[in-house]
Formats: sequence, structure tokens, C-alpha cells
Amino acid sequence: MARQVLTGVATEIPVFFKGGGEDLFGVLTVPTGGTRGIGVIALTGGSFVPASNRNRLSVRLAATLAPLGYHVFRFDYHGVGESTGSVRQFVLDQPFVQDLEAAVSVMRGAGLRRLVCVGGCFGTRTILSGAERIPELEAVVLMAAPVRDSVEEDHQPLKVARDTSFWRLARLALRRQTLQALLSPVSAESKIRTRHMYKRTIFHKARLTLNRVVRPRRALDWDPNFLSPYFAHSFAHVVDRGVSVLMLYGANEGYYEDFMRVRNQLHPVFERPRAPLDVEILDRPVHGFTTLAVQDVVIEHTVAWLERIFRA
Repeated sequence: MARQVLTGVATEIPVFFKGGGEDLFGVLTVPTGGTRGIGVIALTGGSFVPASNRNRLSVRLAATLAPLGYHVFRFDYHGVGESTGSVRQFVLDQPFVQDLEAAVSVMRGAGLRRLVCVGGCFGTRTILSGAERIPELEAVVLMAAPVRDSVEEDHQPLKVARDTSFWRLARLALRRQTLQALLSPVSAESKIRTRHMYKRTIFHKARLTLNRVVRPRRALDWDPNFLSPYFAHSFAHVVDRGVSVLMLYGANEGYYEDFMRVRNQLHPVFERPRAPLDVEILDRPVHGFTTLAVQDVVIEHTVAWLERIFRA
């Protein structure tokens, strides 16, 4: 099997492994120096992002952790990158737990019995849902964790519908650039993305308006303030097990706003941690890792926190 050495501090080993009936692909980064016997599994968000993550974030994280003695495994979900299978959409209450279980088996096969899971958005929900099946799990890093259930790509349309008045939406829809994006898109992908954005924004605005008019005293399950029972249960389970938790959010992003709206409902969990339970707020958006600057900060915070948790 091919191996690649990273600047003399680690060896990268490509791995094909079975998961949920599919052939999955991943890369195991093995430190060439001393090892702590701790394995870090890096999960991507949704939107068909391969194992390397945006701008090779997971590769950079592995290259940073390997000299500190950590093994790091990044992998493609089924239907993504080099893995077989197909995915229609990434739904937050339908995480890819089987893929994670298969990745855990790879780490066990490498002789690792202390595990950490690191992920963003959809990856955080997969981590939380799969935690019950990972007895070796000692810590998790949850980046821009969604606290409600929806298709991941639906978050921005719902935020716009929630924060913008009906009449302002109508004015925005008639702008020249809006019509141009709909009628003369720069690419087929742009056309699909733009139409999805507008269709889902209109849908959510109609539902939110109907909820206020027809059922003002009852929040429906699509309400943006709704706390996912799947998130609530799995998050409480992880905390009660004594797994160390780091949550990273950006100060001005929608997922952090959602988290703050349900913080009171999660308060009992935050009052009973058996291990470190930290929430760190960055001064830039975390979701999507949209710039190299935010990726640098995310890596810095993640590594510093892990070093605190696993002090030699």
C-alpha cells in the first residue's frame, strides 16, 4: 500500500475499508516519532466535501497533530470522493453513523484504544449520534454544531426567511442582480443553487407566517427555535458519559444564534458535566471554514484544547 511521508514527522497511509455495504476511502496519518496512543477521527460537514475538507483543513490538522504524537484518520463518507455509494442530500437527523463506526474499526485495527472525534456541522451530528457505539471515545470537538433538524443546505434560506420582512423579500426578488442570477446564471451549478435558495426561502417565509397567524401558541417542528430531540439526547449522553466536549462557534453565524436560543433548554446538561465542557466563540464564522484565516484559528483552538485535555 502506498505511503507518503509528511516532512519527516508523519506517514500517510491510504486505506480502503468497508462501511454500510460500501467501500470507503480514508487516509491514516501516523506519527513517525513517539505516539500517545490517541487516535483523532476527522469528519467533514455535508455538501459532498471530501476527506481533505475545505482548503485541505483536515490535512493541515493532521500535520499539526502528528508531531504531537496523535494518529489522525480522515475519510470520505459513502457517495463522496473516492468512496462508493450515493447520497441525495445531507439531513441532520439522518447522520452517517455506519460510516463513522467503520472509521472507528480502522483505528482499532491500528491498535488505538483512546479516541477523539472532530467534525463540523453534519459531522458533529454524526459524532453525537454515533458516540453511544464508541466506548473508546474520550473527547469530541464540535464545530458549528446544528441544534435543530433540517437539511444542512436549508439553513441559510431559513435564516433569511426568519430575519427579513415579507415586503423586503419582495423588493429583493425584483432586483436586477436577482433576476439575472435566476434567468442568466453563470453555470448550471449556480442555477441550481440559486433556485434552491429562493424556493426554500419562499417556502420557509410562508410557513413561518402561517404559524404566527393560524397557530400562534404552538411551535411546529420546523420552527427555527426548535431544539432537535436527537441533538438533545445524544449531547446529554456524551456529557453524562464523561466525554470531554469542545464546541466552537462563530459570533455572527446562524448556528450560534440557534444554539443561544436553546441554551436554556440545554442548561441542565451544562450544569452536570463530569469532564470539561467548553464553548468557545470565535470572532469570525466557523461554519463552512470559508477562509484560511478562520481555518488557522480553528486548528489552533482545537490543538490547544486537546493538549489541555491530554496533558502528558
